[in-house]
Amino acid sequence: MIFIDGSNLYHGLKKHTSKKYFNYEKFVNLLCGKERELVRAYYYNAPLPQQADPTSYQKQRQFFDNLQRIPYFELRLGRLEPREKLHICTNCESASKIRTYKDKGVDLKMAIDMLSHAASKNFDTAIIVTGDGDFVEAVSAIKKFGLHVEHVYFKDRSQALQQSCDKSIILTEEFLKDCFV
Repeated sequence: MIFIDGSNLYHGLKKHTSKKYFNYEKFVNLLCGKERELVRAYYYNAPLPQQADPTSYQKQRQFFDNLQRIPYFELRLGRLEPREKLHICTNCESASKIRTYKDKGVDLKMAIDMLSHAASKNFDTAIIVTGDGDFVEAVSAIKKFGLHVEHVYFKDRSQALQQSCDKSIILTEEFLKDCFV
């Protein structure tokens, strides 16, 4: 099974590659390889608020719809909660509040899915695509079931997560070359 931290992958692709369009079906098949059978891939993210930016919301909805057409691929959504940040202009020394959003429930949903599938022995290897160190304890728990965990990440990742997994794959533009459209 493959567990993809969608926001983490999106920002990694944006930061570490020059490509714009990414094929998630090819990506999942690349990670699984020809010698293994994909049980299911899960993609975790949070929907954008429609009222904040209708255009971005519509693009994301279309993206989610396309993901749901991929065989053995499941979309798992958390939520975004508004936050206000104080922004201080260094040039004019004025302050203003900026509305940002923080995803909630996404990491927890991913960890629970990983652990529940591990407990049910639904996979022999979990492939987790994230750089987030919050998953270290979930990885340790999965390994206690006698299962394997592979970590897929860009250069800027949690070293603790990398060390807790059985195998690691660094995502580079070269490695992902067949996944770009």
